[in-house]
Amino acid sequence: MHPNMEQMVVESRETLAEPQCCGQRHGKIHEVTGHKFTATLFHQPTFCSHCKEFIFGFGKQGYQCKKCKVAVHKRCHKDVMWGCPHNKEDNNHTNQFNVDAPHHFSARTFHRPTFCNHCGSLLYGLKKQGLQCSDCNVTVHKRCQLNVANICGLDTKQAATEISRLREAQNQDDQ
Repeated sequence: MHPNMEQMVVESRETLAEPQCCGQRHGKIHEVTGHKFTATLFHQPTFCSHCKEFIFGFGKQGYQCKKCKVAVHKRCHKDVMWGCPHNKEDNNHTNQFNVDAPHHFSARTFHRPTFCNHCGSLLYGLKKQGLQCSDCNVTVHKRCQLNVANICGLDTKQAATEISRLREAQNQDDQ
């Protein structure tokens, strides 16, 4: 066996086995709550699924899960509290909110540019471009529907901030 073969096997486990295109190399994978985030260059305007703000900048502006395609800022990826639905290995990452509130999606025609709240990209087409939840107004592509976490009505940014604040208070009490 080649001396570097064992090292190559270990390194290949750290990247996902997907075909490479156009000379792109897979970067480091950041695992958070079952998501496998990699730095991504977004070729069109994209919104963050966590904070709902525009992702912009030069180079690889944000992270995208290689499995469920959720898009987030680099600064937000560690705050993602809902699990990846494609992570079969570890079911403990379902979501850290202990919330199971499914969305109630129905097809909808949007009369102005609208972005998917999951993958962050534009809903395209002229009629029934995507789905909208009748309870919380989340909009998604039809292809993203099965990847959306069951956290209807939950403000994930506010919840992550509160959880972080509680953890800091607990750490101070422990000291």
